[in-house]
Amino acid sequence: MKVEVLKAGLFSNLQDQGRLGYQHLGVPIGGNLDTSAATLALHIVGATIDQPLIECTLIGPTLKFDDDCTIAITGADMNPMVNGHPIKSYQSIQIHTDDTLSLGNASNGARAYIAINGQWKTKSWLGSVSPVYGAYQMLTPDSILRKGQFLEIFPNVFNENLAFDPPSYNNRIHVMAGPESNVVDASLVFNRCYTMSHQSNRMAIILNEKIDVPYKITPMISSGVIPGTIQLTPSGQLMILMADAQTTGGYHRIGQVKASDMDKLAQIRIGGEIEIEFLQQKLT
Repeated sequence: MKVEVLKAGLFSNLQDQGRLGYQHLGVPIGGNLDTSAATLALHIVGATIDQPLIECTLIGPTLKFDDDCTIAITGADMNPMVNGHPIKSYQSIQIHTDDTLSLGNASNGARAYIAINGQWKTKSWLGSVSPVYGAYQMLTPDSILRKGQFLEIFPNVFNENLAFDPPSYNNRIHVMAGPESNVVDASLVFNRCYTMSHQSNRMAIILNEKIDVPYKITPMISSGVIPGTIQLTPSGQLMILMADAQTTGGYHRIGQVKASDMDKLAQIRIGGEIEIEFLQQKLT
């Protein structure tokens, strides 16, 4: 089966669980930003959790299918339609030959996931189809959707009809103190609201509001970071690292987002509020 990309959307790409185990070589983890939504989409179509799927950001793609298959859409509500007729998210949808699936603007949340049951014939690198950017983009040439592209998938038969209630998202994330949390008073950083900067992306969420640091922060040796690490720059700006972030950094690691709250960050839109609630535990 070939799936033609009639419209790519704003930033639609193939994702999976990422490249775990290569961080010591400087390779970012990558993978689905909203792991729960992606995993559920795959479950609904009867696929394994390591199968690729399409991650859509703010504006979804338009796809045309040349064979029958089963799909599911989870995450942000992008008002999906098949042949111009609205369909529901969080349930299995039977697609037929020459059907066209279209996703529009996200009306709730930021990222949606399209799962298609089958074996994907897509080039991967280090066991993942998660896009590699810049000079090394040729390693995953099919992973960023573009108009006129064809995705080749060998569909699997799945006859169960599954449906789930969409989750309710909120903007509260829980944070533990990081290794260098002592460089700034916790009361200046935590238990307050921030807004997401337009500079945010899959590498990091940049927060608009800066911390009024009362003294100059001295530089530190570049140290290991992971998704969810909160870094404090010398200017007082905060960055929350996401799946595509570098594996080391020289900014102070003042906090670490609770792993189960990372999915929430994936669904917050530019300009949206993020409420940071401090937990007393400290990472060492």
